[in-house]
Amino acid sequence: MDVFERYGLRAVFFVDPMPALVWGTGAVAQVVEPILVRGHDVQLQMHTEWLALAGSANPLGGKTGRNLKDFTRSEQEVLLDYAREALIAAGTPRPVAFRTGNYGANDDTLRALTRLGFANSSNHTPGIAGSDCDIGVGPEDRRPIRRLGVTEIPVGCIQVPSGLRHAQLTALSYSELTGAVSHARQHGIDSSPSSRTASS
Repeated sequence: MDVFERYGLRAVFFVDPMPALVWGTGAVAQVVEPILVRGHDVQLQMHTEWLALAGSANPLGGKTGRNLKDFTRSEQEVLLDYAREALIAAGTPRPVAFRTGNYGANDDTLRALTRLGFANSSNHTPGIAGSDCDIGVGPEDRRPIRRLGVTEIPVGCIQVPSGLRHAQLTALSYSELTGAVSHARQHGIDSSPSSRTASS
């Protein structure tokens, strides 16, 4: 946050409230309060691995899974609703965007998000071959795209000689990051939503 603020940037932090299943809402509030106090944004992330530790607090009884896509659409809705309410209980405004743990979403996730009133998803990873994401879009989809009622905002990637690479701050060198930004500026690349809509 110090670096973002030094350059006048407002960041979005995806926060997982599922630890509330084990430690209560106060543990999540300790994470979100400093973010909100400093004027940044909090949106919803969810790692379903927490269900294995939740015991009787598991909103699905005893069902567990590594990825959100391991659950039926109706089960995903239950989990998303629980996580959203836990995040709100921790002090955040109602979230409008979602990222799941391990990027493990599918088209049922988008349908569940639409039903629950979310506007945005950011789970598609064009820069990770063999990603856990099973949303029905491909590596050519690198700009925000409307799909099944939500805007899917792909996780950033850069082009390297071997193909696409995941644009994660902790995985790229300074020269790779600055090179990608320079390339985008020189070629007028922006993040406007694609005119293409994926709906299958």
